Amino acid sequence: MKSIAAYLLSGRKVILVALLSVFSLAGFATDRYVSASAGSDANSGLLHHPKKTIQAAINSANPGDKISVYPGDYSETAPSSTLSAASGGGTYQFGLFISPEKNGITIQGVDATGVPVSNYSSVVANVELKATNNFGPSGLFVEGDNVTITGLNLFEAAGNMNKTVEVLGENFTIKNCRLSDGYSLYINDWRYDATTNTS
Repeated sequence: MKSIAAYLLSGRKVILVALLSVFSLAGFATDRYVSASAGSDANSGLLHHPKKTIQAAINSANPGDKISVYPGDYSETAPSSTLSAASGGGTYQFGLFISPEKNGITIQGVDATGVPVSNYSSVVANVELKATNNFGPSGLFVEGDNVTITGLNLFEAAGNMNKTVEVLGENFTIKNCRLSDGYSLYINDWRYDATTNTS
């Protein structure tokens, strides 16, 4: 028979495990950095060790992370990007790809001092999107939910122009950006199920 102290200690373990589970599920957002001139994709992407490409920062990000993109010219390719089964599956090359595993990330252009760009006329990060997917091309393909893109100049590589940004995810935000190739922001929901009225 257990003593009262053993039950109390056991209860504390349960509470501690429950608290740790809540914190690990909630996660802690991390600030990540990208610099075309000073970065390397071998870097961690953390402060003073920026990635060179935005896709490398996306790949290393966790849900809810914020990626700050410093001034510069970026040429982006996301090869072997696999769509979820709910979105039809398949592997494609997009310019940038945000999968459902990256829900809640923010990609923001910043000025040379790290201050977020707050007006599209002040954008200083130019992002060329090299997509070849056969249902687009789709320069920036967003399958994740709660994604925010702000303060970037986005354009598709010459000859590969159709959908500058294609969004399947829920609750997408784009602001203070330029789509300077003159093409489109395309929002659709391939995951929509008319029978259950859900996506």
